[in-house]
Amino acid sequence: MGRCLLVFSFILATNLLFSQTDQTRKVPKPNTGLAKKQGSFIDVNTPTYAPSGFDITQLVKDVLISSGTNSCVTPQVSNVQVTPNLPASNDNRAWGYFNRGTTSFPFKDGIVLVTGKAKSTGNDYIDVNSPISDLVGTGSDPDLVAATNPTKVLKDAVILEFDFVPTSSQVKFNYLFASEEYTGTYPCSFSDAFALLLRPVAGGPYQNMAVLPGSAGPVSVTNIRPDVTFAGGPLGCAAVNALYFGGYNTTNIETNFNGRTVPLTATATVVAGQAYHFKMVIADAGDTAFDSAVFLEGGSFNIGVELLDPSGATLPEEINVCDNVPQVITASVSDPNVNYKWYYSNGTTTSVVQGATTNSITAVQPGTYTVEVSYPGSPCPGTASIVINGGTTPSAQDATLLFCSTPDVPNFDLNLSKPLISNTPGAVFHFYTNQADATAQNNNYIQDIYHFNGTDGQILYVVVSNGGFCSKMIEQTLAKETTPTATL
Repeated sequence: MGRCLLVFSFILATNLLFSQTDQTRKVPKPNTGLAKKQGSFIDVNTPTYAPSGFDITQLVKDVLISSGTNSCVTPQVSNVQVTPNLPASNDNRAWGYFNRGTTSFPFKDGIVLVTGKAKSTGNDYIDVNSPISDLVGTGSDPDLVAATNPTKVLKDAVILEFDFVPTSSQVKFNYLFASEEYTGTYPCSFSDAFALLLRPVAGGPYQNMAVLPGSAGPVSVTNIRPDVTFAGGPLGCAAVNALYFGGYNTTNIETNFNGRTVPLTATATVVAGQAYHFKMVIADAGDTAFDSAVFLEGGSFNIGVELLDPSGATLPEEINVCDNVPQVITASVSDPNVNYKWYYSNGTTTSVVQGATTNSITAVQPGTYTVEVSYPGSPCPGTASIVINGGTTPSAQDATLLFCSTPDVPNFDLNLSKPLISNTPGAVFHFYTNQADATAQNNNYIQDIYHFNGTDGQILYVVVSNGGFCSKMIEQTLAKETTPTATL
């Protein structure tokens, strides 16, 4: 009896060991009420969007790439390929166009690459155990193996690659990683392989751009995880780089993956005018049951010039400036071997800004400012533009409103204080009782300014604006006295 019990214990322990290392993985179904709610999922390869019918070359050039101007995008991007090379008409393809639709997915749209059927990543709830190996027979990828050194055999490799010539010294784009492996205890030890590889077309080793800032390691399920499981219990291993974990798909059903990272930015230093080869590759590790995906944000793959503010942050397409305050604008390319030419347009005419021959300019009036960066021998100069909208701030000063109250007229008429505050014609006044509201310029201002029940010595915060984005905040003091009653 003792020997039988010993043998049984050994078999049980052996089964438990193998079940923990190679157990069958099952996708937990999200809350059915949320899953059935219309608009809960992103749209992927749906015919209502024209890019869903684009081939892979069109998607890269017209959806993914941003270079400040479209005039040179086509000659600067070439040799676009996707593997497995299924056409855009095939619903089983592993790549495609996504649009967030009515969800709060971080990216408005872009390209998705998945180790399964791309269409199954959104639209409706689907258990995405949909390996592509039975469709096209893809296996591993040697460059992905070299970059990630996986512990398991790779399968279902999906690859997007193309050549491009940057007109800037830096290339960058936004992406996020999602996986069905964000479930159970798998984030402790199990992750599909993923890399964003870059190297010169002329040759040389690949650089993996799919790494976290500060040498925090690769982008993967095992290197980006919280300390709780999909079901909410303790994960069983310590959290790693949890600030980059975007959350489980339990309350916000946006995709058919269990979890995802936050939006990340891949950056690499390049030599402007030199051709580079980009290769994004993702593959299942060990099995074909659980899929992973990478989402590339549309318009974020920048191979051209950007305009920066003095802190180095990228400027938007338009900024608002009041009272012609000088604005220092700098092109992202800083290279003594290139030529810079700046243009100014007032909406009617465009002219070269004389003397502006460096990568920086100081704008002193509203209009459109454009920089053109020319590299020797390059047929396509890099360009970037910004529109400065101008406005004038009304004059405004602190004031005191004196008021003698009577039983018949107990409240302040704040309208009487406007001439004391500003003499600018057309100025717009908003009176606030709370300074934080005035600073935020929200809608919590006094609605009835003709009958305000104020107190003696009370301070109001008044925002005086031109009706647009130019404004000034002042303080108005209320002085209240009771009119004495006279009798005969």
